[in-house]
Amino acid sequence: MYRGKGILLFLLLFCFVLPAHNQPTDSLKALLASEQNEVSKLKLLKQLSLSWCGTNMDTAFHYGNRMLNFAREKHSIYYITDAHELLSRLYKIQHNYRQTLIHLDSARYYSFKLKDDNSVIYYDIIIGNLCLTLGKYSDALEKFMEAKKMAEKINRPDKVVAALNNIGSVYYYLGDDKTALDYFIKSYNIRIKNKITKNIAFSLNNIGAIYSKYGDFKNALKYHQKALAISRAQKDQYSILKSLINLGYDYRLTDSLNRAESYYDKALQLSIAINDLETKANILSKMSNLSFNRQSTDLAVRQANEALLLSRKINYQSGIATFSLQLGQYYLKLNRLDKAEPYLKTALTVAQSNKSGEDFMASLHALSNYYNQKNDPLKAYQYLQQYMYVSDSANKAETNLKIANLENRFELNRKIEAFEKKQQELTAEKQISKQRLSIIHLTTAIGILLLMMLLFIVWLYTRINEKKKKISENNAQIKVLLDNEKTLNKINNNLISTISHEFRTPLSIISSNVQMILEMEKQMDENMKQQSSGFVLEAVNNLVGMLNNFSVLDKKSILTFNPEKTNPARYCKQLVSELNTLPEYRGRIAMVENLQCTEGIIDKSLIRHIVRNLLVNAIKFSPEDQQVLFTIETTADHLILTITDKGIGIPEDEIDKIFTNFYRATNSSQTKGTGVGLAVVMRCVELHHGAIKVNSKQGEGTSITVTLPCHDGIT
Repeated sequence: MYRGKGILLFLLLFCFVLPAHNQPTDSLKALLASEQNEVSKLKLLKQLSLSWCGTNMDTAFHYGNRMLNFAREKHSIYYITDAHELLSRLYKIQHNYRQTLIHLDSARYYSFKLKDDNSVIYYDIIIGNLCLTLGKYSDALEKFMEAKKMAEKINRPDKVVAALNNIGSVYYYLGDDKTALDYFIKSYNIRIKNKITKNIAFSLNNIGAIYSKYGDFKNALKYHQKALAISRAQKDQYSILKSLINLGYDYRLTDSLNRAESYYDKALQLSIAINDLETKANILSKMSNLSFNRQSTDLAVRQANEALLLSRKINYQSGIATFSLQLGQYYLKLNRLDKAEPYLKTALTVAQSNKSGEDFMASLHALSNYYNQKNDPLKAYQYLQQYMYVSDSANKAETNLKIANLENRFELNRKIEAFEKKQQELTAEKQISKQRLSIIHLTTAIGILLLMMLLFIVWLYTRINEKKKKISENNAQIKVLLDNEKTLNKINNNLISTISHEFRTPLSIISSNVQMILEMEKQMDENMKQQSSGFVLEAVNNLVGMLNNFSVLDKKSILTFNPEKTNPARYCKQLVSELNTLPEYRGRIAMVENLQCTEGIIDKSLIRHIVRNLLVNAIKFSPEDQQVLFTIETTADHLILTITDKGIGIPEDEIDKIFTNFYRATNSSQTKGTGVGLAVVMRCVELHHGAIKVNSKQGEGTSITVTLPCHDGIT
């Protein structure tokens, strides 16, 4: 069950080759429809999911979830494990690391139930590496330690060396180089003792990197040269690339610039050959530093700029921060301050967003130097003060002490956790009845909601049939009615397609979480149960919200214009307060008032639809750190509502289409939605005899202004 290179090749085959044409997937669908064997059916579901992972992630998730549900139905623990791993890969492609970790943890749990120790080690290392990527160093260290302990227990030295290397990497990232070197050398010695040649160059490169960091270039070159020779003998392209880069770095630090340039150039050519664009960008940056040291400033700037452009192309955020800083520092040294400023500010913003402490500190320091050169001592001092504060906060001594004690405390924590687990088991039984009752209530609510959806669709179908009968009875207007029928059929098809697409995600969330509670309630702690229940309730709220919007769109719905005398501004603020009770909207709305009168005649129901849809839309398409501006103006005759965001904006040629049912702008594909929210707004504005105006610029944001009459004369 242990996954290796075969799975990687299998994934590459289906993700990048099969989606190029439909014939293989069509043949797989045909096989799936006729297949009776359970195992073969599970394998076909996996193949279909993988075949779509490069082109249509919704379809890939559809088949992945079908595989998981079918495996659960057949109680096949092996394929339940396989399905969780498949889903973790799909979520990782979407950079949804939270769901990736959830499915990897599930896969590890079922591997443990199968008593498949090799797979448990595999998942511990995979989870640890993902935690390391996300900066969760203590979680990563715990997983690698568990992998090491299990590998020693089953006497698998090849797995022990992998765990040791990864433990060393954690200490290296935390700045404890001495401990990191100890683990790297332990790993290397076990490899030599047990004649484990696979990935030995990895250990050699790690050891050499530590020596290089502390200026012991004799040992650094020895290990890196040895790593290069072994990598070439094993024809391991990625190890060759790493060794070439390390040797270039060693020779640059020893001022052997010609040799450094030679190794960097070989590494650059290899990165191009194997299409490793991220590494290519980093090599260009290193070559740029080399050129700048040689006073070839124009070449250095071109190389750094090429690295930055490549990073932006592949969305390599760390590279964008680092290479922007590099260019800014170049222009600073060349006293070209007009060129330096935008690069330094970009580096600061991206580094802060990435939580890259090193680049963030370097950007603050560079900006302080920039304002010094610009004779602005106040701003220079401000940036220097920030730099000193961040530098003091990054107390390496304290971090190293915590990490040094972590390994010793690990076993003690395990014993404490075992004791706490026993206590939790004693109280868990008391909660089972209550939890089951909650599940029954929740399942009943979901059933009622699904029944409502079915009745709604049947109602729509009945309305369409009525239209067809009227067309056949009225020959004089046959052409007009036929056109209406086509339009209604198109709306019906779009609606059913939209419902099936948009309802699939919340229903999948409900299904998977309820299934998890039923199957794993004894293993779940209270936080996990609360979290799963929260996911289900949020999904149910999403379904109810979508049904409300769909009902408003019906021209003959019960929604009518019923004005009443009230305080429009106070009512709008009440709606904002309701939104603020939801965690995802709390603190996202800034309000501005310009009130000339406090009373007017409005339809509160229509206002609610208008305000909630516009605010939710604006927040959904805005960055998480940006607030939406909600301006409320009242005059003697009108209520004027303006919602302004700094989101993705709307393409100019599509602004006139956004109020059409189910229409979504071409740049909104990365954000979930049904395309009915603005259509609901337009319907409500029309019923209120008002007007709506849109100003938007793609990439900068959108402002929507709704003007509604609120005086006695409206009819």
